[in-house]
Amino acid sequence: MERPWKKFLDTVLKDDFEKLLKTYYEMRILFQNSNVRNSDLEKGENITSEGYRIRDRIISYLTHIVGTLRKYGLLENEHDFNDYLKQELLRIDLETPLKD
Repeated sequence: MERPWKKFLDTVLKDDFEKLLKTYYEMRILFQNSNVRNSDLEKGENITSEGYRIRDRIISYLTHIVGTLRKYGLLENEHDFNDYLKQELLRIDLETPLKD
C-alpha cells in the first residue's frame, strides 16, 4: 500500500517535486562543467555563485514540499520521505557523476 505522503507527492505536489529534481540535475551538470569534485562538495570549495543560487532554489522547493506535507499531517514518519528523497537524488548523482 502506498504511503499517504507519497500519493500526495505524486499528485498534488508532483510539479513541485519534479522542479526540485530538475533543479538538482541542473546543479549536477553545472558541477560537472565546472570540474567540481566530490571532495570539493564535502569541503564547500570551488562552487560558483551560480551553484549556490541553484542550491538556494532546491532548498526553497524542498522547504515548500516538506512544509505542505507537514501542514496536511502526512509526515508522521519523516524518515521514509527522507529515504525516498535520498534515493531520487542518488539516481541523479549516478547519471551525473563527479570526479573523485
